[in-house]
Amino acid sequence: METFIREVHTVFEYIWEGNFHRSTFPIGMHGVFTKILSEIDLTVSQMEEGYWQKHKDELLFNLDALRNINLLENLKKAQADLSAMAFEMSEVELSSAESATTAQKSEISVKQVLDNISQLIGSVETMRGSHLKRSMNRARKLLK
Repeated sequence: METFIREVHTVFEYIWEGNFHRSTFPIGMHGVFTKILSEIDLTVSQMEEGYWQKHKDELLFNLDALRNINLLENLKKAQADLSAMAFEMSEVELSSAESATTAQKSEISVKQVLDNISQLIGSVETMRGSHLKRSMNRARKLLK
């Protein structure tokens, strides 16, 4: 009986420290004691599976938390990039609108310049025609 109690105590001391490698030694035990030690070994095996599953679950949880943190950071960076692009696009739009307005004003100015040149050409032709007529009339008078 004392051997049985010491054996159970030793196995559970190892378990409390997180060591599951020590199983019971039923050598020299008889009857119910051997059966109980077998069941303790089975229980310890199940406890070890639970222990490692708990650690695995904790690691997966921590990994998911890190992934979520990284995902949030990436989403924040993407949002900042999109905001910057939206701002730059509005600047481009404003610049394009200003360029269009300037082009329209330039078109009006060019039309006015062309109109003025046309009027000037018309005036020059009129003056030339008038001057030519006078010269012809003088020349006729001189020839007569």
